[in-house]
Amino acid sequence: MTLPAASLPVSHASHQNPTVEPARAEKVALVDVEDLSVSFRTRDGTVAALDRVSFSVARGRTLGMVGESGSGKSVSAYALMHLLGDAAEVSATKMTLAGLDLLTARPDAIQALRGKTVSMIFQNARMALNPIRPIGLQLMDVLRRHRAMIKADAREAAINALAEVRIPDPKRRFDAYPFELSGGMCQRVMIALAFASDPEVLIADEPTTGLDVTTQATIMDLIAEKAAKRAMSTILITHDLALAADHCDDFAVMHAGHVVERCTTATIKSAPVHPYTSLLVRATPTAASSLAELSSIPGNLPDLRSALPSCRFAHRCTFRQPVCDTPLPRVTLSDRHIVACHMPWKDAP
Repeated sequence: MTLPAASLPVSHASHQNPTVEPARAEKVALVDVEDLSVSFRTRDGTVAALDRVSFSVARGRTLGMVGESGSGKSVSAYALMHLLGDAAEVSATKMTLAGLDLLTARPDAIQALRGKTVSMIFQNARMALNPIRPIGLQLMDVLRRHRAMIKADAREAAINALAEVRIPDPKRRFDAYPFELSGGMCQRVMIALAFASDPEVLIADEPTTGLDVTTQATIMDLIAEKAAKRAMSTILITHDLALAADHCDDFAVMHAGHVVERCTTATIKSAPVHPYTSLLVRATPTAASSLAELSSIPGNLPDLRSALPSCRFAHRCTFRQPVCDTPLPRVTLSDRHIVACHMPWKDAP
């Protein structure tokens, strides 16, 4: 049985990093996570949010973490940042960020890392910003905390940071509150905050949610431009596969707390081998698609509070076999292509 070929059309050329030599950049993994598992204790039982999730990001490259809502993309990022609450139980074989072992590091060392070595653009920028503090002062807070600037220098740097993200009249906008800005402007402020401390790693969690298409393109181009200048590693979390294909070098496809396929952008565009990845590609709308041409993924994500099968996609998969009920393998198809499936479709064109 052969899985039909899938192809992901995109509107722009794939993101290329002009400042980093790929062969050299790939040797240095700034983010390296192996077998990350996260569960949450709730009144309704334990939620197995992540199960043995592994991914890495080399210096200067962009990893796209894609999948349906509820697949565990944001939880992975929050676990990496150590921002999950007390109800979370986290375990991993390895978790390093810019050389720091996050499994053994002291809390103060991890706190010093956040906002300086690694920054995050959160979902819904307007909600993430402090609503009762002018945006300029919020930028000054970051600059004075992580770059030890005096007040006057921090103010000038904050205005320059607003100008860098192309906010009109930055001196006047310095005193604006989040509610006085549009969604796109708030997102630009979040980008300015994220880049203020010159981080080595950026996590962008659904950075274009709620924005119109034109503003989405502007925001993504701005992130890519600033990341390229710094040879920075980026994790882009999104449910928009076409957007990720435009701006990412590598992919981690997630489903129900599993990374089902890890590969390059070229592979996911032309020959994904996991059934879920192929379906996700086919469900991605393009400018040329009609409603009749769009396909949906059958079924729903499993209830993560219940007893879960070895393969969490099995109940939705039309290629399910008895072997799918045995422990889930990680099949290495190449040094940059790993799939969690008993029967990866190696013969897919």
